[in-house]
Amino acid sequence: MVIGQIWNFNLGGAPVFNWHEIRKRKRKGSKSRPHSSPDPSCGREESRGGAIPFPQKNSLPRRVQISFQDFAQKKFEHQSKNTAINIMNKWDVNKYIQFIENSTDPLLKKYMRAELDYIISTVEKPREKILVDVGAGYGRVLPVLSKLFKHVIAVEIDKEMFSYLEENIKQFNNVLFINGDAQNLQQLLGKVERPVVVSLQNSLGTPFGDAYKIISEMVKIANNKGELIISLFVQEGLKDYGIPIYNRASGLTGRPDLEKTNFGKGLFISENGYQSHWWNKDERKKISNLVKGKIITEITTEYFYLLHVKYY
Repeated sequence: MVIGQIWNFNLGGAPVFNWHEIRKRKRKGSKSRPHSSPDPSCGREESRGGAIPFPQKNSLPRRVQISFQDFAQKKFEHQSKNTAINIMNKWDVNKYIQFIENSTDPLLKKYMRAELDYIISTVEKPREKILVDVGAGYGRVLPVLSKLFKHVIAVEIDKEMFSYLEENIKQFNNVLFINGDAQNLQQLLGKVERPVVVSLQNSLGTPFGDAYKIISEMVKIANNKGELIISLFVQEGLKDYGIPIYNRASGLTGRPDLEKTNFGKGLFISENGYQSHWWNKDERKKISNLVKGKIITEITTEYFYLLHVKYY
């Protein structure tokens, strides 16, 4: 284990974060095993260049071809169950774009940039891999990442978000859109060759269904010589970092309800009833144990956590 290594995300040469901890662990003798709409911490990055042409279907693995054909004809939807860490929020896409995508909040912008910078700089040979964006929302990262990866599968359960996603990202013809429940991700996708499965912007903190079930399903997809990248907010940063973010995004989420918000449990609640879970140390450890692959990077900052796992 390596602890205390400094990692600098840079924007125009200036460090985005002053410090954070990176943990890299190898589990000797261990074997990989199989096992939502984003939080208001995201905005779509501007894209450059043309779209990557979509290849002939015969170049895809057979089971992925079947999934592409099935979901090109119909939308697959599931009713979520009320289980652990199960938070359902109704999203207004236009307000989301107004208060999040066009936000001038410096902390928010640094976080969004840091996630993308990590993926761009760390994932090797992305043009040979398929990105699976779980909780894709309205497609904030797709204009950038669709140019980086061979294919993209965008999974979103919220109907309004999905409609906007389909319309907004249709110009990128290497992207497959799936309106479905990530609690049934393996059923939705089947076997995906060399996947990079991601959940960004604390999507797992505002899940439709059981967040741990979603993570287990993500692992099932990634456990095919793939990778898993999860980004979450941390409970320790809710008071000092989260409340200012939500105050600036109150036109979307509603103003923070400081009487109902539970800082100890990492549960943010607004006056409008919006909720978001910020993950504590024990919960992050549970996720780390759940994924079971080879942990490449584990980053903890003052307000967010990023976990990157590979499967061989």
